[in-house]
Amino acid sequence: MKSLVLSITIGAVLMSSYINAQMDLIFTPGYGVAFTKSNIHAIQDSYSSYILLTENDAPEGITVNADPNFDRKHISDFLSFQLALSGNWVYFGISYMPNKFVQERSVMYSNGYGRTFRWEDKRNEVLFDFGFGSKYIDVFGTFGVNFNKYRMTSYQVYPDGSKSLSNDFYFNGVFKTEDTGLAYGFGIKIKPINFLAIDVRYLYANHKMFGEYRTSDITEGGMVLTDFSFARSPVMSEFPQDFNAPYSHKNSIAPMFNKHYLTISLIFHYRTND
Repeated sequence: MKSLVLSITIGAVLMSSYINAQMDLIFTPGYGVAFTKSNIHAIQDSYSSYILLTENDAPEGITVNADPNFDRKHISDFLSFQLALSGNWVYFGISYMPNKFVQERSVMYSNGYGRTFRWEDKRNEVLFDFGFGSKYIDVFGTFGVNFNKYRMTSYQVYPDGSKSLSNDFYFNGVFKTEDTGLAYGFGIKIKPINFLAIDVRYLYANHKMFGEYRTSDITEGGMVLTDFSFARSPVMSEFPQDFNAPYSHKNSIAPMFNKHYLTISLIFHYRTND
């Protein structure tokens, strides 16, 4: 028994010495820029539909001025947090990348009345990185999950510039939902000197998990952009993809918002063995 304990102790000491000699345990908070492209066709179609409805309903002599449609491409800064083990031809890391994208669009009558839409897309990527590691460069694949929150706020706008979310207007409301999906991609980390690294990665964030129901079924049930105000009629609680059709689950907007990322980050990189 004593010999077994002694063997385990010696093995643990040798392994610890090997890791300390060959591997770097790295804590790397960082700051970067994300170039993204989102699949928000439903939001764009909904906005176009509202413009058409507004033009059709405009009183005689009143014109409609509308902002361009919502953008699919964004550039946004973000913070990242990573914990990694690198060296001896092996790289393993855990990354957390939160980010937020906000857009506003307005459709206004020439008499000063109109509507403003504010679209918020909040994402949290939790990733596991595996690949090749060395002292000055890491190359890895990444896989993980994303936890997302979406919000569309629709305001009535008055000539004096004030906004209202009163239930007196059908299209007013704060419509929101949450969604979880998978993310995967690849990246490279360049570490020219101690305390500084450059992390570049591509990431594709899906909108569903393995085994989840088909996204075409989402609008037959829950998980749509919904206003949960109990003061509103239930048939008016869903944010519609088509403003020209009656409100129903079939024309509500489901969270089918895939996203492509290209991120470049400056990392505070502390090597335990230099």
